[in-house]
This record gives sequence, structure tokens and C-alpha cells, in this order.
Amino acid sequence: MAETTPSTVPPPRRGTFKRKRRQNGLAQAPRKCCFCGERRDVHYWKSPTEPVCIICYQKRINVEPCSKCGDIRTVRQRDEYGGAICHKCYQQIRPDEVCAVCKTPGKIVKRFLNGKGECNRCYQRKRRRMQKAAPKPS
Repeated sequence: MAETTPSTVPPPRRGTFKRKRRQNGLAQAPRKCCFCGERRDVHYWKSPTEPVCIICYQKRINVEPCSKCGDIRTVRQRDEYGGAICHKCYQQIRPDEVCAVCKTPGKIVKRFLNGKGECNRCYQRKRRRMQKAAPKPS
């Protein structure tokens, strides 16, 4: 058997390019998107010199055929086999959870910092209460 020497060539780079670090804790300046040409915040780097905004990322890069319905849509989540699931199908298959406010099982629409959430009914009730309490502009 012939001995092989370890390769000095680095392995191919996988995944996306990392976002550039912020300088002095300040947000990065908006850059020109390589797809739409608009100056927006960078969400993804297609290459080290090609920034992509969030809108173009969702419309052009984060799009695959859904493994449930077959439509080509934005990926919301992946199933256990790595297949894409669109938002519409995810709403149908996501599990019910117990609301932290009313303690009834249902779909959670807002999460708290402690990881618990509230259902749509409690969330809307709180919003209406806050809107009534807010001072009206004169």
C-alpha cells in the first residue's frame, strides 16, 4: 500500500458567505443589491462582492418547490428529510400549543422572551385594548 500525504488544498467552501462584521457596533451601510439595484440592507451575500437584499433573497434565492403541495414558493421550514415546506402548508401542519394567557390549545401567533406564546384571540384582544387606551391625535 502506498502512503498518501495529507492534502494542502483547503476544502471547498460551503454555504453562504458570512456577512461582514459591523464596525464600532454601528449598522452596516445599505449597499446596492445585485438583483434589483436598490440600496438596501444586506441580508445575504451571493459572493464576496454581490450583496442581496431581503426582498430579492425571498423572491429569488430562498425559493423551492414545496414538498407538500408542489408549488414553487418561499421556504418557510424544512421537513425531517430536508424537503422545503411553504408558509401555507406550514400553517396546516404546525402543532397546536397552549396559550400562556388563556391556557387553551391553539396556534401561537406571538412569542414572549421566555419562549411561551399567546394565541391570536388573546393577541388581538390586547391590541384593541392598547388602541383604545392610546391618545387620539388632535
